[in-house]
Amino acid sequence: MGLFWVVVLFCEENSVETIPKVWITENEDFAYWPTAKGRSLKEKIQFCVQPEPSWEKFAIRKLGKGKIYENYFDAKTAAKRAEETSDINNSDDEKRRRKRNPLLDSEASSEGDTSDEVRLPVREKINKKEKKKETGKYLESTSTSKNNNGSTDDEVFFRLPVREKLDKREKKKEGGKYLESRSTQDKNNDVGQLLLDDAIHSIDKKVENLTRKFENFIKKFENLNVMVKLIVDQNVSINKKNDDLAIDYNKFLIESNEQVKLNESKSIDKFNIPVNNEEELRDLEEKLKDEKQFDEMVQYIQKIGGYSAYQSIKRTMTRVLNNKIQTEFNWLGAKGKKAFKDLSLAKALIKGVLLNPACFNCTEEDVEKSIKGWLKHANDREILLQKNKTKD
Repeated sequence: MGLFWVVVLFCEENSVETIPKVWITENEDFAYWPTAKGRSLKEKIQFCVQPEPSWEKFAIRKLGKGKIYENYFDAKTAAKRAEETSDINNSDDEKRRRKRNPLLDSEASSEGDTSDEVRLPVREKINKKEKKKETGKYLESTSTSKNNNGSTDDEVFFRLPVREKLDKREKKKEGGKYLESRSTQDKNNDVGQLLLDDAIHSIDKKVENLTRKFENFIKKFENLNVMVKLIVDQNVSINKKNDDLAIDYNKFLIESNEQVKLNESKSIDKFNIPVNNEEELRDLEEKLKDEKQFDEMVQYIQKIGGYSAYQSIKRTMTRVLNNKIQTEFNWLGAKGKKAFKDLSLAKALIKGVLLNPACFNCTEEDVEKSIKGWLKHANDREILLQKNKTKD
């Protein structure tokens, strides 16, 4: 929360004061005033101490259109300006504070009943125009009283020195009050100057620290820019090397694939597939007994692929075995047919299908069921094939 001050007029005693904004009540018709005096009072005003329940409330009126000051010394200057440019009696600080102390207020009023001096207005500065007016009124009243009462010139001459003595006494009193007020003002100015110097020194230190931090930030930023530039250059170089490697790798893949296809075609050719009769099947079984050739057949079946175990079996069986040969087999060899499960080709089929990535979750049982289903419909496929040949 910030510190704010306002300049107000205490209506009861007709005096101007600078007070913290937090001392004013919500309806802005009253203000709190502490019981403290001297330096303690000044500190409470200067540091905007929160009002306490024991403080008295007094009727006020905001001056300067209720302007709120964020600087205490600006508010004090405005209060002094208000005192000098108005008819507000603001020179007697002791009298003002005495009136705001309920215990001393009754004493001041009792003294006012017995002494005319207390009722005399005391001002820090006597307006010269008012002096002239008072002097003129006094001379006029003296002259009038002489003419009305038949007084002589000696009486007028006698009264003038008495008035001059009274004026001198009042001037001495006012001069003492003025010197006292002037001394207080000088002290306030000294304190204000010290506070101002401390504030300026603190601001200078903060500015110096901020400048140093900013310079360090600029240096780090420049170093960061250099590092970023190096990283960008390195990335460009790396990307170029990656492009070259990608080109070389693609060439290698193309050449490798071509070589693989060539090798596969050579390896497949030696199996003489598709098998069209029992003799070719026996020859294939002899070759598959060799471990190397068995692995080559497995790789071939794996690359034929298919999105399921049944699809893989369908695609492989149509390429490896003639359908007429397939009609002579079932999985277990029941009903007078040959057992397909005993063939090395069956083992190669199971292993190759399981290596197919699409059949990763398949089991040997799934592949066996697919082979059984495919062989079961071999006779139906053969009938359709024969019908198609007859139509042609």
